Amino acid sequence: MRLRALGMLIIGCSLGANAQYQVTFLDDTANGGQGYGVSGGQQVGVGFTAAGDHAMLWYGSKASQVDLHPAGSVSSYAYGVGGGKQVGYSLISGNPKAILWSGSAASAVNLSPPGTTASYAFATDGVQQVGSARSLSTQLRAVLWSGTAASAVSLHPLGGYVTSSAEDLDGGYQVGYAAGSGHIYAGVWHGTSASFVSIDPAGATYSRARALSGTQVVGEAADFGATGTHAVLWSNFTAASATNLKPAWLDGSDYAYDTNGTSQVGWGVDGLGIHHAILWQGTAASAFDLNTTLPAGATGAEAWSIDEDGNIMGTTYFGTVQRATLWRPICTVTGQVTFGDFEGDRRLHALVFEIRDPGTTIPLETHTVYGDASGNYAFQVSLRGTYDIALKATHWLRTVANSVDTRGATVNLDLAIINGDVDGDNEIAIGDYAQLSTAFGTDPNSPNWNAMADLNGDDEVTIGDYAILSNNFGMIGD
Repeated sequence: MRLRALGMLIIGCSLGANAQYQVTFLDDTANGGQGYGVSGGQQVGVGFTAAGDHAMLWYGSKASQVDLHPAGSVSSYAYGVGGGKQVGYSLISGNPKAILWSGSAASAVNLSPPGTTASYAFATDGVQQVGSARSLSTQLRAVLWSGTAASAVSLHPLGGYVTSSAEDLDGGYQVGYAAGSGHIYAGVWHGTSASFVSIDPAGATYSRARALSGTQVVGEAADFGATGTHAVLWSNFTAASATNLKPAWLDGSDYAYDTNGTSQVGWGVDGLGIHHAILWQGTAASAFDLNTTLPAGATGAEAWSIDEDGNIMGTTYFGTVQRATLWRPICTVTGQVTFGDFEGDRRLHALVFEIRDPGTTIPLETHTVYGDASGNYAFQVSLRGTYDIALKATHWLRTVANSVDTRGATVNLDLAIINGDVDGDNEIAIGDYAQLSTAFGTDPNSPNWNAMADLNGDDEVTIGDYAILSNNFGMIGD
């Protein structure tokens, strides 16, 4: 008989501002780097190499670094990532050129629209790209691309605006800003210049939209809700929906640079000039200082991007040295194990948890923990995603919880395990009977005592242990 997890309860991960984080410095360069974008298991930014500033791509570790620097460029920077593509710009013959990459330096595509002298790409969803470009006769103007220079569509709005920039895109919409008549207006487009709608908050002296997810937009505004420039959250693409995210604990300016639709990230500056990376959950009161997660010696940080799993990309300062930084939420798995047919001390039995790719048996992580007297336990998982979690305890059969989501801060996982595996081979068979028979009638003071045969935990091997084994005979663990 093949067993599945019995009495299993799984509550999916939730991610809040009080999450714990694993901090990884990604740049593998001579002079540090900066992190700007994160999506789909990829991170982008810039590495300060001995040969200059180079656009970089990472896959979650320092060892994974890919130099995206195009041949013939003086310097290059990667700002956005999505759908397996990366965007930014490189300095070619003294002029900045918007670049689209597909994972390597050799894949670089120059997106500069015909007739322009400078261009920048800030974000991509893997299909389209947004940024800005200028010619000799114009200032920077918002641009939407579909993978080639020839595909460029001007998003520069009509009506007296002199400059504009598109800075993010999602679901057919684009956000950024347009300036005219001495004012900068945060705005939203829907694929055309004529579709531009200002979401400038009432009373603000300046505003700028930086990113969107669904209908949630983030950026900053000046003199809106508080004196100075502060992070703003919008919903439903309306100016009236603007919410000031200024943290009460920060006495300088602050900015929101990205959102995943639930959480927002950015950074602010305190009265001493120290930069603080910030995570919000939709309100000013929820602001969490990510600097508190950094190692000793860090003197400041900035958060620039957050993906759907809550991974955050940014920069940490160590004095004058900057490091491209990835914050990954650590998921704490908690729950209660029901030890079948057992009356002894649960605290004495090790719980061995294995984190596996779904449908496989090879452990990616192994955690050995001891619960309390009621079987309650907790451990932390560094892997992010959907995994099977297997549990094996001494003389109980292994059980597997399938497709557990570890991308948030916590998972509640209650498990019930079946007793009778005296020889620890994950099945209850004749071998278990043999070992229990050898130990029958013994206690801990006996020379042939076998704790594994004491199935009910009463410090003796008796007919009660035989009964447990007989009732579960023939069962096989996961």
